[in-house]
Amino acid sequence: MRISPDGKHVYVSNRGEANTISVFQQMEISNDFERIQVIASGGSMPRNFNLTADGKYILAAHQASNDIVVFKRDSDSGILTQTNWKVAVNKPVYLFPLKN
Repeated sequence: MRISPDGKHVYVSNRGEANTISVFQQMEISNDFERIQVIASGGSMPRNFNLTADGKYILAAHQASNDIVVFKRDSDSGILTQTNWKVAVNKPVYLFPLKN
């Protein structure tokens, strides 16, 4: 689970058969979180993922498909869009927090 830099969005990876990233948005009135998106993670077994320091991108590391996939993040809505950026890496299991 990761929280956006502004604290308004929460991202959760789902491994196994799902292989997704779920996006939750904080509601202004109740401060509860509502799921606004479920997107395929772009690989198999998203073992770990992290946001870039500026919050513009999310990188998902897939242990079973041996790759890291990059998603563009809309900073206002929190919605993710998979980019064409993908790199082969042998069994990635952790991505350190990315700093400026």
